[in-house]
Amino acid sequence: MNEIVKIQSSHPSGRRLCIIDDCNFFSLAVKELSGAKYDDIAHIRLPVAGKCGLFPEMHYDAVIINLHYSISIQFSILRSLLRSCVRGKFKGPVIILTDMSANCIQVLLRLAGLPYVSGDNFYAIPSRLSPQQMKCALQDIITGSTELKPVTAQAFNLTPLRRASLMAMIEGVPEKQQARNQNCQIKSVYNLRHVVIQNLAGVSQHAFLCGAFTHRFSHYQENMAAC
Repeated sequence: MNEIVKIQSSHPSGRRLCIIDDCNFFSLAVKELSGAKYDDIAHIRLPVAGKCGLFPEMHYDAVIINLHYSISIQFSILRSLLRSCVRGKFKGPVIILTDMSANCIQVLLRLAGLPYVSGDNFYAIPSRLSPQQMKCALQDIITGSTELKPVTAQAFNLTPLRRASLMAMIEGVPEKQQARNQNCQIKSVYNLRHVVIQNLAGVSQHAFLCGAFTHRFSHYQENMAAC
């Protein structure tokens, strides 16, 4: 189980906020958000390696998660988060800090178990925003005054073959093994992986697997997130 730390604010408002991170983002988040009248800020601290167990049921007004690490670990974190949201019947905003594209995070959420009939409470904002922009973007989403659209606002679906290719990369299946599993040439596996990654992230396969995303997508909502 991941460590949970609670920090009490001096503003009794009844709002409960949960921040999920390995501490890199925690100090800034608490500093910027504790002045926004949250009387209960819970920090679920991820292990430094990024691997996480089951999260507790989400009984908060909002959840903020700083998503980084390799793509396989990010996927594992999203899967654990979705399971806890389902158990707790969580309906509040889930704010994901990430530099991947909206289509990419949407596909990962769907693969991780987000039902196609839900997801209108999941938002993504670039992690490279300035502190003031970050504060405004987070508070606007939490209070329901944001102009940002949920990551699922525009449906983006992969064909079964491309979905299988993406899952093989996430699960670390070597190209040769995937070629044997699909009874095809290894060149076809390479080509399909390249197409999938370019459509979702616009980076090399190595960068994608490492969770390193390009600046081209990192500012896709930056103007809307600015104060």
